[in-house]
Amino acid sequence: AEVDRALTFPGLVETLRTAFREGAVQPVRHHHAVERPDGAASTLLLMPAWTDFHAAGGSAGGHIGVKIVTVSPDNNAIGKPAVMGLYLLLDGGTGEPEARSEEPR
Repeated sequence: AEVDRALTFPGLVETLRTAFREGAVQPVRHHHAVERPDGAASTLLLMPAWTDFHAAGGSAGGHIGVKIVTVSPDNNAIGKPAVMGLYLLLDGGTGEPEARSEEPR
């Protein structure tokens, strides 16, 4: 709800334009199986990305972010979503957390 109030659709489009123009580094996502002796394995996905500081011409500004998602098939049996995740946004210069989003969409 906070994201929806803070960012309009035109604002989102402009933010995405800026991000594509400035460039970002997006490594291949990490994919880990979390084995469980008494149930289905869960999957942990880590999807990092950060400002391409070389393309931006310096270290000032920018961001570092990571999307963290778990897929736990057995959650349905206990009334919880099988897929849960959050996004963590960090200051690109200091690493200080700036925002966290974990709203279901």
